[in-house]
Amino acid sequence: YETLFKVDADGRPGPALALSAEPAEHGRIWTITLRPDVRFHDGRPCDAAAVARHVERWRADPAHAWVPATRLIEEVVVLDAVTLRFMLSSPHALPHDLMLVNPTAVAGAPRNDGLPPPGTGPWRFVSVDLADRIVLERAGASARLELVFVSAHGGSARALTAALRAGRVDVLADDYLPLVPRDELWDLTVTGDFVLEHVAGSTVTLLAFAPDSPLGGDADWRHRVADAVDRLELVAEAELGFADPCDTLFAPAVTDWPSAAREARNTGGPAPTRPGLLLVDQESPSEVRVGALLVRQFREAGLTVDLAPASPIEYARKLAEGGWDLRLVRGWGLPYDPLATLRARFMPPTGALSALTSPPWFVGEPITSRVEETLAAADPAHFAEAFSAIQALLDDVAAVVPLFVDRRVAVHRGDVEGLRLGHDPYRLEPGRRVSVPRDAREPGQR
Repeated sequence: YETLFKVDADGRPGPALALSAEPAEHGRIWTITLRPDVRFHDGRPCDAAAVARHVERWRADPAHAWVPATRLIEEVVVLDAVTLRFMLSSPHALPHDLMLVNPTAVAGAPRNDGLPPPGTGPWRFVSVDLADRIVLERAGASARLELVFVSAHGGSARALTAALRAGRVDVLADDYLPLVPRDELWDLTVTGDFVLEHVAGSTVTLLAFAPDSPLGGDADWRHRVADAVDRLELVAEAELGFADPCDTLFAPAVTDWPSAAREARNTGGPAPTRPGLLLVDQESPSEVRVGALLVRQFREAGLTVDLAPASPIEYARKLAEGGWDLRLVRGWGLPYDPLATLRARFMPPTGALSALTSPPWFVGEPITSRVEETLAAADPAHFAEAFSAIQALLDDVAAVVPLFVDRRVAVHRGDVEGLRLGHDPYRLEPGRRVSVPRDAREPGQR
């Protein structure tokens, strides 16, 4: 599937199915011009009328209420085959929403053959078995791609690398989660059988505080926690080097987001005697590693924090009922950062049924008001100042503590080439299998 806009090299909306977006009335009206002559895989035109139908289908699903455009779009008017006009109830930077993979990637009419609705992207469905694999073929070419589901449930990430070693899969690649086990990467590649690739990512791991706990609600304690974090040690020991230290809400890949200017705020007064609890998912080896190292760093700084591993069910219960002070959270990365993430993580929940079940990271004045003002602005020229103000407010109260940006990792067989990774963790160009004729191989070459 393709979105109307996609992330460009600077983390901003660039053309995709749409060529341009022109605002009017300070961003309350947007005129979108599409690429001409685009067709869905079933041969039907992906024209303005088809896009308008897709928008209405997505807006009818309450699970998408967390996307601002779902609530703000009042009408979509088809002007001609390649032009639509979006009428909003209030000003909004609509192109930022229209590059979100879910739910705005444009799909055609539902099919009756058991396959998902057709898209317009370079790969089309051949077969779908949600218990095993999805088979795709490249439109107009004799290339096939199988997406194989290998269960790593319960922290058994070794199942992933075992499938690679056994030849059941050719490529393992991260999406917005770090799926490839970091502690096996060097072992996989030192033999020369597999190739490791990694690039700077856009997904930030942070510490969030429980708003209802005495410690989480104490700004002085939050600053003590922030002061105690050693990001370089976290990257080297917990992430085994496959991350980059980060002290801002969003990754450097989000070009418009400012650098942090927070200074140490340790007051020198007595530290709280009550131990804090750091909640982690016990089935995530990465969370347990990071959490254990953070606990050590806190204790070295005079803060008593205990690690509280919990199963997914227990974790959800504790999250709802309280009884914790800190937890590790992860941003969505581009293209959801920065606007969609700001809305979801720093504004009160809408109260409507939504795909977003995790609670906000921090809700409180004046941060909430500033985020609300920023989301109501449609002119990107105003974003730089607004983003700087939000980061400064977050630093001032230590609302969250950014830790690092996961590097996006892929490991693949040596006979795969052309694999392309980027900042956007929801897109991957999968490369191709190649073979070397036996008479052209160097001695010892596989």
